Amino acid sequence: MVMFTSLGVLVFAAILSEAAFISDKNKTSTLFQKLVVFMCAGIAYALVGFGLSEGKPMLGITSALSESGTISANLLQGVMVSVLIGMFATNSIAERAQNLVYGGLALVVGIIIEPALNILLQPNAVLTKMGFLDNQTISIQLAIAVIAFVSAKQIGARLGKYQNDTVNALPSSNLYLIIFSVLLSWIGWPLFVQIVLEQRELADLHTKFFFVILLIPAINFFVALLISKIHYHYVDVVLVMHATSLGIISSASVGTQTNIVALIATNILSVPLLFWFIEWLDKKAKIDDPSSIIAIFGISSLQVLILKMLFSNVSTSLGNNKLQWFIGSIVGYILLAIFVSVIAYISLKVLSYSLRGTRLSTMEETVGKDSSIFHLPANFQGLPAVNYSKVPVMEQVDVEQVKPTLTVEEQDNPNKQFTDSSNTSTIRKFEILTNPNRFDRLVEELNAIGVAGMNVSNVTGFGVQKGHSSYYRGLEVDTNFLPKIKLEVVVNTISTTDMLQAIQRALYTGHVGDGKVFISTINHVIRVSTGEHDSQALEYE
Repeated sequence: MVMFTSLGVLVFAAILSEAAFISDKNKTSTLFQKLVVFMCAGIAYALVGFGLSEGKPMLGITSALSESGTISANLLQGVMVSVLIGMFATNSIAERAQNLVYGGLALVVGIIIEPALNILLQPNAVLTKMGFLDNQTISIQLAIAVIAFVSAKQIGARLGKYQNDTVNALPSSNLYLIIFSVLLSWIGWPLFVQIVLEQRELADLHTKFFFVILLIPAINFFVALLISKIHYHYVDVVLVMHATSLGIISSASVGTQTNIVALIATNILSVPLLFWFIEWLDKKAKIDDPSSIIAIFGISSLQVLILKMLFSNVSTSLGNNKLQWFIGSIVGYILLAIFVSVIAYISLKVLSYSLRGTRLSTMEETVGKDSSIFHLPANFQGLPAVNYSKVPVMEQVDVEQVKPTLTVEEQDNPNKQFTDSSNTSTIRKFEILTNPNRFDRLVEELNAIGVAGMNVSNVTGFGVQKGHSSYYRGLEVDTNFLPKIKLEVVVNTISTTDMLQAIQRALYTGHVGDGKVFISTINHVIRVSTGEHDSQALEYE
């Protein structure tokens, strides 16, 4: 039960880690794709991959058809590893790959990559004899990073990521989900490594291991906070969460097999390396990896390799020849990376040929897969928000200091709707756009002059103020949209001048961004419940 619990927690973490970085128009399709990956990777390994890794190609099918009622621990482990590799590796192609690409990569993981890892890491295998010792903690992470790198590179970046010779940030409105993903990973990865890969009982977890998995992610968290503040002059929450995830995965992977001081030191050094690598992927390599799977798992696998080489007490067939062990481990790591990258590259080429391309069409990607492929109602609510820290501080002016200046003046214009600011017989609609932090003050002032009702909505937009620069993962956010409120009021007994002066008392600071007021006449009003018209429809006894 604990084995399946660890799998479930990590699967959920993988889903949330992708959902955090996608737009609202792809929410449902993302969940569907993860379900496809789960089923394809698990079934492929159970029916085909397991037999190949055991040297008996038909073993998986015959086991499924047998009535023995027993399941091999190797089978369970292989299924879980296949599912996890597929789940995390496909995060790098979010929102732009065809649905069948997800399933195709998952099949390749279950049939080829995971069985090959089992074979290459056996005691008598070539890599093991060279000195590359691994219980799959390194190879799993390396496989995830390599598959993610090759697929993201081959499929290409999301629309709008690279245009006009600039690198644009494309944050979603769901970034809060990354925190939940990190919290789940903090539970799932230690359980997965110790229960599945180490095959220990939960009660036998070492005190040192428990201490390590609590300490290292916390250290990474605070180091990332400090570096982010120094380097970017603000706290980049997303990069901090990535650094925390790196600490979780690396600490769980080495466990009690290394020196704690060395583990702390390498993790502190890995945080600036992670920041640099993410920037390099975005700006230099032009590889769009929304959830930074390549950087997190790639750096973690290398870090675990170095720690195990330098501080592990595991005995090898090479005896005391440490130099040969180090060289063999590095060479084995490189060979494993090359093998996985070649398999992933060939698989994507075959998928591209079979599907006539692995990428969504421009229309499908623009509209979103929920609508264009699954014919579900489109959801475009996820406009990126702008960092408030970049907005100038505007202090509210005291009401007594405000000299009313907003009135409606008569002009020589035949189309002018308001020629008398004191006229209260005309039904008028006021649409007020302003900053959300002015809302309470505005409502208070309008109520004071007798406004009986209003409609309020949250909107995003820009005017003369345009927007303010905001940053995300070291990149400038490509948006001019600012959060606003729109308040609509319909009156007929309050003069336009009184309305405007009340609005000015509530909103005026003297800075751009105070807001705008749009005034229009209402030709006809009907109250549905009674059938009353015009002024009577606006009055309640």
